[in-house]
Amino acid sequence: QRKAAGMINMPAADRLAVRLSGLYDSHDGYAWNRFDRSAYVESASKAARLGVKWAITDSLTWTVKADWSEIQGDGMLEAEILPDTLTPRSRAILTALTGGNPPDFADPFDRVSNQLTGGDLDDKQRGLVSDLSWKVAGDYTLRLLSGYRKWQNHQYEEDVLFTTRSFL
Repeated sequence: QRKAAGMINMPAADRLAVRLSGLYDSHDGYAWNRFDRSAYVESASKAARLGVKWAITDSLTWTVKADWSEIQGDGMLEAEILPDTLTPRSRAILTALTGGNPPDFADPFDRVSNQLTGGDLDDKQRGLVSDLSWKVAGDYTLRLLSGYRKWQNHQYEEDVLFTTRSFL
């Protein structure tokens, strides 16, 4: 795994402050698949946020934040069968349905599986938020909150039953 994160807060003027933060996080597949002898559950994430706060007057403040993120990877998850949830009959049926090559019935926490692993994940998000705050008489504040978000998610999974045969 490789991970880096950082943030900087800085005044840009007497009444203006800027904050910039970023993140990079990636890891190789941490689960092992006996079926195709490969690692899976890998991903890479990148994100950034820029915030600007402007104290226009003592009673009027405007904060604007923009953010961006991308997550890419194989889109797979490690899904294993709890051995004690299967009867001998259900094990035999599952073994027959998969042509004698059933999913892993051993330790469900060993990060080793026996399944089809094919997939792709591409997730992108962008957003903008605005908060205009006006302190009025007494302890009251009038706020105008607005925002915009764009989200695109494309994900493909070879099979969602996590067996060695493509059923769904």
